[in-house]
Amino acid sequence: MLEEATADIPGIEVIPFSGLLADFAVEQQAQALIRGIRGATDADYEVQLSQVNKTLNPLLETILLPANARTGFISSTVVKEVFKHNGDIHSFAPLCVKKALLTKQANNS
Repeated sequence: MLEEATADIPGIEVIPFSGLLADFAVEQQAQALIRGIRGATDADYEVQLSQVNKTLNPLLETILLPANARTGFISSTVVKEVFKHNGDIHSFAPLCVKKALLTKQANNS
């Protein structure tokens, strides 16, 4: 879904991986991680993760990018809850997410 949602954005490459992000960053020769945060709870968690990653890979920096105020309240939980109650999710998620939720719903029926 991420590949589909970002297909129109130049320079985006989606690379699945398993294991530690700090190790994956080394493999990709990355010097920094950009992590999105919605609020204080996300920030606290991301600071903890950045400290772990910095310990595992001292050359790796983490940049925390606050969400836009218009979208900072959106989470997967919100999207799934609105969908579950037949609400319109087009303002919260790309069409590919709606399609995936419809497929999952049909498979669970």
